[in-house]
Amino acid sequence: MRNLPIAVAMVIGLAACSMSTGVLSIGPDTYSLTEKDAPILGGSIKAQQSAAADAQAYCQKQGRVFVAVTQTETAPRADFGSTGYSLTFMCLMSGDPRLSGH
Repeated sequence: MRNLPIAVAMVIGLAACSMSTGVLSIGPDTYSLTEKDAPILGGSIKAQQSAAADAQAYCQKQGRVFVAVTQTETAPRADFGSTGYSLTFMCLMSGDPRLSGH
């Protein structure tokens, strides 16, 4: 039991190493999402996976189709490499003419 406070502190510390803007509406059917993960948690690779999964889930919840518009890895931080990833995407109804170009 004496190690419990140390374990709790570590979990809280690691949880603070991940951040997300959540899905932000930036226009008609268009959204933005930025995720950041500490290098120890996988950095931009993990952030990309999380952002893509969150965006796809957001569109699915609306009964729409996910379409990536732009994807950007954030600039590296010091010697640790990139820690963030930004995704702009659309949630379109199936049959939307804009889907034919993707």
